[in-house]
Amino acid sequence: MKKRLALIFSAICLCAAFFTGCGKAVSTVEITETSLYISKDGKVTAYILEAFEQDYYSVSELRSMIEEEIDAYYLELGYSGQENSLVKLVDITELPEKQSILLKMEFATSKEYEGFNDSTFFYGTVQEAYAGGYQLNVTLKDVSNSQKTISEKEIKEMKDNHILLIEDNIKVYLPQKILYASQDAQVIKTKEAMPNHTEGYSCILTN
Repeated sequence: MKKRLALIFSAICLCAAFFTGCGKAVSTVEITETSLYISKDGKVTAYILEAFEQDYYSVSELRSMIEEEIDAYYLELGYSGQENSLVKLVDITELPEKQSILLKMEFATSKEYEGFNDSTFFYGTVQEAYAGGYQLNVTLKDVSNSQKTISEKEIKEMKDNHILLIEDNIKVYLPQKILYASQDAQVIKTKEAMPNHTEGYSCILTN
């Protein structure tokens, strides 16, 4: 399965580049960059901020392209149509003065985000991560004490704690307090982090 949204936006940028160049995502009042919000029930809300040349693509065309990819994802799972609510395009907000758009998408669980984007993404308990076949052979640093670390043995003992495994370098907001994080994840606030790795995925452990 391809990285669906990445390919859609790459096509948009490539087309516009022949005329004006592919711009950089700009800020809005509330969302200043592409971000993921994870709720306590595991739902993932993605706010995707992208440069968008309206002269070469219309919002309706973009909406159709994304909905086609959602349909294709459902078909791969054996479903038909968008009567399912696993993946939803909630809204597209135009920012014409910034030549950008803001997409809001909802994924029922981290499994749907991972499958739709073909990118490692898991959110659940440590026990569920192991049951799902994810590898946790990592060293995590204590966010309150940079000199303290834990390894897989300690992580495995924290079976009821929640853990996030994320391949994409996208700012993420979690529902619980962050306790430990891999070296490649910058903890910005108590429940906010920014993965920054070149391979594999970042690991964030919460309470």
